[in-house]
Amino acid sequence: RYKQGNFEAGYNHIEARLGGTSQKEVNNRVDFFAMKYSWDQLEKDGIAFWDGVRNYQARNNLAAMQNGDLCLFYHSNEGKEVVGIARVTGTAKPDPTADVATWVGVDVAPHRRLKKPVGLARIKSEPSLAQMGLLRQGRLSVVEVSREEFDIIVALSEQ
Repeated sequence: RYKQGNFEAGYNHIEARLGGTSQKEVNNRVDFFAMKYSWDQLEKDGIAFWDGVRNYQARNNLAAMQNGDLCLFYHSNEGKEVVGIARVTGTAKPDPTADVATWVGVDVAPHRRLKKPVGLARIKSEPSLAQMGLLRQGRLSVVEVSREEFDIIVALSEQ
């Protein structure tokens, strides 16, 4: 997990890319995640409740999300690529599709589409992303992403 003490140096170059993210908001607490979902559908929906997750680790990642956290959106079936950035718009709520109350979901909204999708092959070829949860835990629908990994993916999308 990215530690806030190292955050200042990397923030200024990403602020312009993300737009609308204030320094105060980021300093207070923003974590990063990768989620698998259809970006086109999210753009149509505006806000989507991310539910139906039935893996305990992915559920714990959903439960850890807070309002303002950023998510890399990864197409796991079509293209196998990171295509956009979404923002969590609330905290975890009970998943109405679950039979038991231990499962949760979160509301997410599109923040922006990446300039260029970043494919799985490109992610795998980047040595600094070798430990990224998206690669190490590829079957999880929600994984934590470090600030460094997030920055690298965004930079790769601009090349």
